[in-house]
Amino acid sequence: EASEPDKGITDQEFDPVVTVNQVKDWGIVYAGKYTIEHPMICALNTNLGHLPPILIQASHEEVLRDDALRLHDKILMDGGDSELHMYEGLLHVWHLFWKYVPESQEAIDRMANFLKKAFKRQGSEFPQAEVKKAS
Repeated sequence: EASEPDKGITDQEFDPVVTVNQVKDWGIVYAGKYTIEHPMICALNTNLGHLPPILIQASHEEVLRDDALRLHDKILMDGGDSELHMYEGLLHVWHLFWKYVPESQEAIDRMANFLKKAFKRQGSEFPQAEVKKAS
């Protein structure tokens, strides 16, 4: 199902971690000698249908929300497998706050389930490790 990026947002004031202008500046540095539109730099400018299953998690309020929605849509449009989880009221990289933000542990659990399903589809066993839950 296609997502609808909010074309009107130029900066997410809610997100204290990163701003749109910072992301643009980092993109230029990352691109180096290439243009920002180059397929090696911007995944939206290449065919993504050959990728393994992709999990995208974003918040409606975070600065990279629209990029997450566009990436999900592009993968689906190219015939790939993408699973999108959207969360409310969280800042970018909220996963780091798993001790304090209940949605963080939920998102991490959903990542583990996604990986288990991906391994199972490939006929492989998911590597088992003892993981202690936050207390």
